Amino acid sequence: MFGFWLSFWAALATFLGFFVFAWARKTSARVNAWSLIVAAVAMILVSVVELIPTAFGGVRDAWFFWLWFGLGAVGYSIVRTVARALTNGSTNLMRSAIIVTVALTLHNLPEGTASITAAFASQGVGVSTALAIAIQNVPEGLSITALVLAAGASKLRAFVFVAISVIAEISGAVIVQVNQDAITADLRDGLLLAVAGVMIAISVMDLLPDAHKLLAPGAAAKNRKS
Repeated sequence: MFGFWLSFWAALATFLGFFVFAWARKTSARVNAWSLIVAAVAMILVSVVELIPTAFGGVRDAWFFWLWFGLGAVGYSIVRTVARALTNGSTNLMRSAIIVTVALTLHNLPEGTASITAAFASQGVGVSTALAIAIQNVPEGLSITALVLAAGASKLRAFVFVAISVIAEISGAVIVQVNQDAITADLRDGLLLAVAGVMIAISVMDLLPDAHKLLAPGAAAKNRKS
């Protein structure tokens, strides 16, 4: 159950983003950018220093790495591409908020397996993975809340949207917890690599580029206008 509770508390960190934006609503573009950078660096470091080396604790061939790592990275890329295609040209903020929530919910399902799966390898790896995911979840909650409130909806509705994303992540942990006896050493290591693929893909494709946009000249003025 140790791994499950790690996943549970990491998922709840998403609500921090909700509370920060819903009650403060004065976070600057620079603060948001650095929160994304910290989240990206944390996820990349955990993947490179913890997840991938742990998965290769035994003798593994290169194909094993690329199969599972690619599964995670490509899987996230597909979800991201579909979400962006659906929001392309959309002027309806509420529809955008719904689609973003759906996209985050889809990627939070496998993300919810990360901490609990890592904890199967060792408690230390589980804790560092949960911490990285918790840091990354804060801007997720903030982005959902920002879109919902910008669409003119209530804070209660924003809370519900964030809760849907949180429940999805916890559900991923429940699935692994219930089926842990079926998780072999090969499957566990494969899942660790897939999670690393998801985390690095999120960092490289979304978190770091979004941070760069926020730090670009004129971003602060745009943030104030919004």
